Amino acid sequence: TTEIYTLSLHDALPICETLRKLAFVQKVSDNQVYTRNIVGNMSFTLQAGDKDITVPGKLSMRKDEIIRIQLFIPILGTEVGRLEFTPDHVLIIDRLHKEYIKADYTQVDFLKKQGISFYSLQALFWNQLLLPGERTVKESDLKKFDATLDVVGDAVPVSFRNGNMTYAWTANRTTGRITAADVVYKSAQNGTSNLHVDYGNFKSVGVKMFPASLNLSMTTTATRKKQEAKISLELNQIGRASCRERV
Repeated sequence: TTEIYTLSLHDALPICETLRKLAFVQKVSDNQVYTRNIVGNMSFTLQAGDKDITVPGKLSMRKDEIIRIQLFIPILGTEVGRLEFTPDHVLIIDRLHKEYIKADYTQVDFLKKQGISFYSLQALFWNQLLLPGERTVKESDLKKFDATLDVVGDAVPVSFRNGNMTYAWTANRTTGRITAADVVYKSAQNGTSNLHVDYGNFKSVGVKMFPASLNLSMTTTATRKKQEAKISLELNQIGRASCRERV
């Protein structure tokens, strides 16, 4: 005996909507560049408290290994500071004051509890989606993200929530390219902390596009006084370092 199942229009609509969302998230994910090495000279700006400085610098990234930001004295080109992220640690070097700080991610209780690691930060720098605690976002993970396709305009919100953390991206409806990202932490005990990243001035890296402009804004109410900081990385050019070149 052959049983025939019919699918009503009422049942089919949610399935179609789910497939549409999945297809868009797939488009967003497919925008990531193929290269493993990115380098570029840049202009670095920091605004925090009474500090407002702009210096030349260099961004060097090797996928799954390192993110390095070097700062130089204008004209002279001598390195005065370095910020380095690896899968194992964060390193901050202040050559002017001959100081450095090196810390393991697990030493920061907040990061450890929320599953934030080097790979989370890497995804933000590489203009990609991320899942806390995961090294990469696999194709089977894409269904975990939500896409709000019924919004008006070209900016489509894509999001994922994990406990007290909300991850949200703004992607272009046509290209799927990520133009902004937000990581928000809300807690009754520890207040609200937010990291916002704007991506712009996309340039070709191989067959894909990569943002030459990254503007990061950080705010937190975890302390009694609201703290704010802004960092701008404006890359003059983007290059792909060869395997032999030291990143």
